[in-house]
Amino acid sequence: METQQKIFLMITDTLRDTGLPEERIVELTLQFIVWEKLSFQGALPDSLSLQQQFADNPTKGAHALSSLGAIEGVVGEAFVTANVNDLTVASVSFIPLRQAIEALLRLRKSGMLDQQWSVDVFAGFSSRRGPDALPSELADLMVTLAQCHQGDSVYLPWDFAAQNAARVAHQGCKATIETPLRTALPALVSLLTGHSFSVSHSDPIREPSELELGRLRKFDSVIAFPPFGARYESRIVDTDLWGRFVERTTSGAVLAINHVLAQSKGRCVVAVPNSFLFSSGAEAACRQRLLQNGNVSAVIAIPGVLHATSIPFAILVLDARGKNDLVRFVNGDDDQFRASNRARASLTDIPALMSQVLNDHTSSVARLVPIEEIVASDWNLQVSRYLLDQTAQGIRNRLENSDSVVLSDVAEIVRPLPVLRYVKGLDVFEVGASDIPSFGYITSASRKVVVDEAGAWRNDRQFLQPFDVVIVLKGSAGKVGIVTADAPPPEEGGWIAGQSAVVLRCIGKSGLDAHSLALQLRSPVGQELLKMITSGASIPLIQIRELQQLRLFTVDAEVANECLRALEEESSIQQEIAILTERQKKISAAFWHLPN
Repeated sequence: METQQKIFLMITDTLRDTGLPEERIVELTLQFIVWEKLSFQGALPDSLSLQQQFADNPTKGAHALSSLGAIEGVVGEAFVTANVNDLTVASVSFIPLRQAIEALLRLRKSGMLDQQWSVDVFAGFSSRRGPDALPSELADLMVTLAQCHQGDSVYLPWDFAAQNAARVAHQGCKATIETPLRTALPALVSLLTGHSFSVSHSDPIREPSELELGRLRKFDSVIAFPPFGARYESRIVDTDLWGRFVERTTSGAVLAINHVLAQSKGRCVVAVPNSFLFSSGAEAACRQRLLQNGNVSAVIAIPGVLHATSIPFAILVLDARGKNDLVRFVNGDDDQFRASNRARASLTDIPALMSQVLNDHTSSVARLVPIEEIVASDWNLQVSRYLLDQTAQGIRNRLENSDSVVLSDVAEIVRPLPVLRYVKGLDVFEVGASDIPSFGYITSASRKVVVDEAGAWRNDRQFLQPFDVVIVLKGSAGKVGIVTADAPPPEEGGWIAGQSAVVLRCIGKSGLDAHSLALQLRSPVGQELLKMITSGASIPLIQIRELQQLRLFTVDAEVANECLRALEEESSIQQEIAILTERQKKISAAFWHLPN
């Protein structure tokens, strides 16, 4: 495919001078390539076949290309967007058109075009402003996961580039695309690869068009890559005529999952953003329902392989028939399945990855998990939650064989006071991640903020108190510190936790006091425990409900006293460091200083 991509890039480069948008240049490049292929096969009228006279007279060539859109059937669909006006507005006249035609005629004469074109030849050239074509290895994986058989009907919503449709059609399946994007790509891919499939242009969520006698058509399999981050109007749930949507939500991921299950008789392969795997609200309700109904067969973690973003995501393998009481979790983001270069990661060894999905054995990258264990983990579907590395598994084993306590039994969680913007109120100082030292106590709050004065007096317990433990939940998730005994009182100039943090305030029960809690959470073991409950696709996040259920090692009175002494000694050393730092600053301060 490398030679084909070079040819594709060469034609694309000649057309950039047209000034057309990137996504239109990609489509136009495919139209030129398909135009040459159909001409060589004798599938076009002589007057419209690609020929030297169109290079000599580009105006005539532009009109011939545009005329192809009037031919009935798939050829017309492939060239319906080849508007002659797109080419005549180019400031360099018809030079790009002439160059493209001449390049293709030369390549045909040299025999460079005597090969079967790959469906993925344009992958990576799609506009970053629009939907992104899938990397070939990802498309291979999704189609393989669907386990389609010859003669099966396969539904492919959002397959705007027909990459998956061409693959299942090659296997002898009946492929049906439904996409809200009105492009010529599916027809072009059909002509380029020689595979046929049906296409409907409509939004699968808002206005599904694959119907039989007014009911949603059921397919043997579904392969879907819905757009990440899509939101829909809430009225879509209320006005749905087919009862697809259980959760009342605007989440595109939840709505897409419900839609594909409504149109499937069996297996569904659906890409989802990582946030779906752990988020609360409608996402959590959807996960719970899917698991209770036995719809979830497998969850596969995928590295950031997409061309337009490096954010990792996941593939869900669902079964519309239900009856699954075990879920296969597979880490496709492991080094053995991931290769990296400067641009992006890529999937490797798809057969080995598929083997991990399909077998029942436990390995370092795959495991069958009973539904009961997922329920105990708050219906969380993150692969990392169930596939622990050797260090994390060792800590979990130690916890199971030691005296331990749940965090909520020894400390209450206090949320920070909300901060006001552009209004008057009470001036206080916020402890952020940068104020939390690596050792010793939190001794300063650097950011001045404003809070509601009346609310502050009503909720003065939300001010930081001596020996409160502050933990960051978002961004620098897991950063932990303990407040000094000299914290200011809850009044103007008092301290509050940053908006991305919460306060752990010990409630006096045995097992963990504030000092031992802070040191344990700050320790390598504590950081590993916090890492186990950290979620997030691009921004690390610890959810409060999971923090409350975090299990920690208990300590006796002797260890608690040692923790106190350790923190006091750290604090003393930190004070000495501060004094030495000030002395260090003054040593050369008199040389070449700025005037007052």
